Amino acid sequence: MIELTAEQLASLRITRFIFHVVHHGADEPEYLNEIDIGEFEPFFLDRIRSILKGTPYEFNPHAEVCGILQDISDDPSEFIEKSRQLAVSLHSHGLDDKRIKKGVMILMSIVTLEKELFAIIKYEHDQVLRYRTEGAKVILENVADTFTQSPDAMQKAALIDMSDENPVVMVLDRNVKGGISGFFQGFLNVKRAKSEREMTEALIDVVRNTSHKHAEELPRDFAADIQVRAGEFFEQDAPFDNDQFFDKVFGPDVSEDVKSTYRHYLQKEDLANEQFYLDREAASNVKRRKIKTAEGITIYVSDKGASTLQISYC
Repeated sequence: MIELTAEQLASLRITRFIFHVVHHGADEPEYLNEIDIGEFEPFFLDRIRSILKGTPYEFNPHAEVCGILQDISDDPSEFIEKSRQLAVSLHSHGLDDKRIKKGVMILMSIVTLEKELFAIIKYEHDQVLRYRTEGAKVILENVADTFTQSPDAMQKAALIDMSDENPVVMVLDRNVKGGISGFFQGFLNVKRAKSEREMTEALIDVVRNTSHKHAEELPRDFAADIQVRAGEFFEQDAPFDNDQFFDKVFGPDVSEDVKSTYRHYLQKEDLANEQFYLDREAASNVKRRKIKTAEGITIYVSDKGASTLQISYC
C-alpha cells in the first residue's frame, strides 16, 4: 500500500508533467512537449488522490516500467526521453485491441515532503459539446480532445512509490473491478502484492478479532453465528465489498463501536481499500458445525476440526 499522512496529502505537488497521444490508429505515439501544469495542478492532484484507493501491486523482476522510472529518479534530465519510451510501450500493448480508445498517456513526477512518486495515467478522449453565443444566436462546437472530471475518462492509472527496495504500485483500472486488465498488466508487468487466498485469510481474522473484542456486548451465540454468516458470504463467489460484507456478517443493528473496530482491523490487515474475489478454499476455514449438548450448551466446531471430534453418549 501507498499510505500518505494528512500532511503528505496536503503537501502533494506535481513537479514534472508530460503527455503523449496513444492508441490513435498510428503505428507510433504522437509525442508532445513537457508543460508547466500551473493553475490546473489541483485538477490532476485530485486524479492522483483517487489512485490511492486502488489495488496494490508490485513489479515483476526486470519490469521495463520499473527500470525507466528508476532511470528518471537517478537522472531527472531523462524525464522527457523516458516518457516517450513509456508511451511506446503502452501504445504497443494496445495496438491490436480495437476496444481500446484513443487517448493520452500522462507521466507525472510528484513530491510530498521527503517522498517521490510517479503517476502514469491513460486518459481517454471524451467528446463533449461546447456552445458559444453571438447575441441570441447559439453555436455548438464538438470538442473531442478533452480532460474531463468523469471517473470513466481516467480509464487506467498507476501511482508508483520508488523509494522502497520493492517499489509499490497502486493500480486503478475502471474496466476490471478487483483487478487489472490484461493489456495494462502487461504494460506495467506487475503482480498482486498479496494473493486472494492471503487476503481472504486476513479477512477471516478481521471477522474473528472484531467479534472476540466485542464478545461481552454481543448476544451469547452472536460471535459463532458471525462465523457462519461469513462462510455463507464466501460461498457466493462474490468480490469483497466493505459495506456489503459488514452488513451481511454483522448485521445493520450493531453499535458504532463494532463498526469502528472492524474498520481498524481492516486497516491493520491492509484491506481497507482492497478489491478482490474471495478464495473459497480459504473460506472453508470459517465454516462451523453446530452441536448442542443435553445441558443446552451450543458448541461450534470448524469443519477442519470436526474429523478429530469424538461424541460419546452416556
